[in-house]
Amino acid sequence: MIRYTSTKQLKLEFFKTPFDTELDQKNKWVMLAGIIPWDELAGIYQKRMHKSQGRPSLSLGVATGSLIIKQ
Repeated sequence: MIRYTSTKQLKLEFFKTPFDTELDQKNKWVMLAGIIPWDELAGIYQKRMHKSQGRPSLSLGVATGSLIIKQ
């Protein structure tokens, strides 16, 4: 089963909570996330998954992020 939300999805910019904070745009992980082609990776990742059988997959961000951090 596939779980993926495109990075091109519209965001609810005006929905705020008291706990909302902005991430530092100079943070190395934020900058790395900005240059990764998430939609292209999702296409490759989804080719390995069955659409209706099995346990739902990890999100692409979790799977990719854990591999990057591991290295």
